[in-house]
Amino acid sequence: MASGRTAGVSPAAPLCVTPTPVDWLLLLPIGAMLAVWAVDLSPVGAQLLAWGASGSGPWWVARSVQLVPLMVAVAAVVGWLSMNRWDWPNLGVSAVGGWRWVMSGAAVGLGLALANFVVITVLVPAWGGSYATLYDTPHARIAWWVMLFVVVPLVAVVVELVFRGFFLGRLLARLPAGVLWPWIAIVGAAFFFAWDPFLVMSFRQFHWLGWSDGIVWGYLFYRSGTIVAPMTAHGVEVTVLYSIFKWWLV
Repeated sequence: MASGRTAGVSPAAPLCVTPTPVDWLLLLPIGAMLAVWAVDLSPVGAQLLAWGASGSGPWWVARSVQLVPLMVAVAAVVGWLSMNRWDWPNLGVSAVGGWRWVMSGAAVGLGLALANFVVITVLVPAWGGSYATLYDTPHARIAWWVMLFVVVPLVAVVVELVFRGFFLGRLLARLPAGVLWPWIAIVGAAFFFAWDPFLVMSFRQFHWLGWSDGIVWGYLFYRSGTIVAPMTAHGVEVTVLYSIFKWWLV
């Protein structure tokens, strides 16, 4: 098993992820995600989604089922921390690199926002798709000030702590050292992020962008040695894209 930094991607600073006896808690959100998908793909799930979309019930009731894996993941992270004496550095919560990685994360977030903007507004329409569905997401229903000053920071912190700090961190700690294994962990963690039920049901065909974003955020986490870098990149990217679609492409 790997311990400390993982070989293969040559991070600029040590990523202090080490195996612990309670890493099996990672199986809980994975199991919850598979269970929710089993419900979604069943007749019961189809009826629930149709009921939420019909207007006969609050839209958030049907969507709340999709949040179960994330809620289980947050509970798993809290449980993992409490059983490891609140070992935050083992989740990448550190000040490694200081403002250097904050600025790098912001630059990466801006670059991803511009790249995804081209994909959404140029490539997708060229392939016969439409970005009109983005205006029907839960995010689009929220007041702009709540979205930018509450939801975006909260999502950036929680999602990155779960999928990069916990999910990717446990994979990096548990997989063997080598050239290929870190990339398998980064791509695998990003894949599970992209297939989070809430992300898929909210963004539909655009949920695949979560995979490419997740790979970049994961590599940034691995190379920087701090979760602050992908948190910053995530927050900047969502802020820029939301602002473009909110006030420019209406």
